[in-house]
This record gives sequence, C-alpha cells and structure tokens, in this order.
Amino acid sequence: MKLQKHQHILAQTLVFALINTDLLINFPNNAKAGYIASEANNVTFQADTIVQVIANQPNTKTFRKAVEAAGLTEILSSDKIFTVFVPTDEAFAALPKSTLESLFKPENKELLRKAINYHIVANAYNSRSFRIGQLKSFEGSSLDIGVSITGRVRVNNARVTQADIKAANGVIHVIDKVVFPESNKSR
Repeated sequence: MKLQKHQHILAQTLVFALINTDLLINFPNNAKAGYIASEANNVTFQADTIVQVIANQPNTKTFRKAVEAAGLTEILSSDKIFTVFVPTDEAFAALPKSTLESLFKPENKELLRKAINYHIVANAYNSRSFRIGQLKSFEGSSLDIGVSITGRVRVNNARVTQADIKAANGVIHVIDKVVFPESNKSR
C-alpha cells in the first residue's frame, strides 16, 4: 500500500513536470494576452498592455509618441504577444535633429512605421531566454542579438538597460540606442 502511494505521488509529480515543461517549451504557441513566462518559470499576469506600460515608463515618451504617430497603438494594445525593444528618450535625442524631425513628419508615416516595427518581434522573450543569434522583426529584417557571459543583452549595437518589463501582451526591454533596419546598425 505504501509503495502504491509513493508511485501515485511520483506519477502526479511527473505529470505536473511534463505539463509545466510543455508550457515553457511551447510558450509562444500557448501564449494568450495577459500571460507571460517569468524568469522563475512561472506564469504571471500583468493587466496593462505594452502601450500602457510604455506610457507609464519615465524615459520612453518619444517611443510612445512614435508608436502613436506610426499608427501602431492598436496592434500593441491587442491580444497578440510581442517583445518590444524600446529606445530611451536619450537614445532618440542622440539622433541628428533632422532625422528625428523627418521621421515624425506626416508624409513619412510609413518610414516611421518601418523604424518602429524594427523594434518589435513576435512572441515574448525574457532576458534569460535570449541566445546569440537573430530574431526577425515585424519590419521584416533581422535583429542581431548578443548575450555576454554575464547575461547582458545587446540588440544590434544597442545595450538593454532595463530588461523584462512585463505587460499583458508581452515583454518590454529598454535599450540605449535607436536601431534602424536599413543598415542593421544602432544610432
């Protein structure tokens, strides 16, 4: 009887482990708005969307304005799951003034949309899930991902300065440079 009880507990533990492993391995396929994998391999909930979280960040106002001007507010507020690399206001300020002004002109909306889409990838990636390689952006080009031996993440030549900001529909990583698709370089 005691052996059967231990076997039953062992079987329950194995089933629980298999279910949780499947959730983690297939997370992007199983993801629904409001659920993201945390570093502790638990599933957590955050009520605010990416757009709402960005609006509440102290140093991302320019990116928020760019998302609005590019007409991407609706998609980044949807139930689709994203990872967004958000440049700081200082990163935008480091661009030549003429570049920034040009991007925000109404006639350059598609160029701005392309630039912002280059900062967005499908699925939720926390900083511990990154590996050296490439991720395809919504713009269509690839982002080069680098990870140091200490775990610091780079996107092209931009450094992730604040990682794993969770939202209902994904994860935000704040970066110190604006990245552009045409040269696959950061500025």
